[in-house]
Amino acid sequence: MYTPCSISCGAGAGYRTRRRECRGTSTRVPQYMTCRGSNTERELCNTETCPRWGQWSRFNRCSKTCDGGKKMRTRKCERGICRGRKTDVVTCNYQRCPYWSQWSSYTCCSVTCGANGIKERTRVCRHGGYRRAPFMNSCVGEWREQTNCSMHPCNVTPPSVFDTFECGIRNRRQTNNLSSSLLRIFGGQ
Repeated sequence: MYTPCSISCGAGAGYRTRRRECRGTSTRVPQYMTCRGSNTERELCNTETCPRWGQWSRFNRCSKTCDGGKKMRTRKCERGICRGRKTDVVTCNYQRCPYWSQWSSYTCCSVTCGANGIKERTRVCRHGGYRRAPFMNSCVGEWREQTNCSMHPCNVTPPSVFDTFECGIRNRRQTNNLSSSLLRIFGGQ
């Protein structure tokens, strides 16, 4: 029986051996005291080249620009059957994605009567900057929105005193209840 090969692979450099015993010798007849030939036999083994991984490729692009994506690289087994992974996946772009806050309420109209007034509302970009084009770590779109507004004609009394204060009441409703807002508008506590 052969011994295990001295190497597992590698261009014919491995050897294995086996031994035999000389049996049936006679001590009475001198010519039969030893067996002919070597008691050890040696041969090449595992002559095939060793399996070998090639170089890792570059990582591909991250699957997401923010909030944690994945990127992958690969390698090929150049010879034989390689052990280990042929793909390597890692997490990338951990930073939070930017997003717009809710729009604020509109400001009061810039005119108290007549046409050609402007009112606006704003929003804030969270976890990023503001840019007009879709850049990484930026919110896309406008941070301010303006619209035209018109009030009652300047030579006519408004139909209700509440129409004048509509924008102010709406803005205050977010933090105060309606009755306390009306009291403040008319000079109350």
